Amino acid sequence: MGLQEKRLIQQHQQQTIPQREAQIRQDIGIELTYALDWDSFANDKAALETLDYFVLNNLYKALLLVCSDALGKETLGSTIKQIVIQNIDDIYKKAVVLSADQLVYRVAPGLGASGYFDETQLRDLIEAAL
Repeated sequence: MGLQEKRLIQQHQQQTIPQREAQIRQDIGIELTYALDWDSFANDKAALETLDYFVLNNLYKALLLVCSDALGKETLGSTIKQIVIQNIDDIYKKAVVLSADQLVYRVAPGLGASGYFDETQLRDLIEAAL
């Protein structure tokens, strides 16, 4: 991991992640935390550069869609407490999996558009897991 990657991780840890968690609390009204597997991002500058827009923003928009009614909000809020994000190096292994009270998102944002799900795909995957 080089200095650029370290700076990007620090920025995400200190600014991006807390802002995204606050946005979910404010706009959706549920408590969710993010847990990123930083080791999986350590040597992938492209993934770190696109993490906020293509991963966190798409997740936020998907959560808005899931929670568009009381049933969705209640189900999501009582089922998921944490979103775990793991960077992978194979677009064919991207996935959304519900494990206990965690939603695990395996994603490859550094590999381009085929490495992540858009908000509609994420909504469908999250709703299927719930």
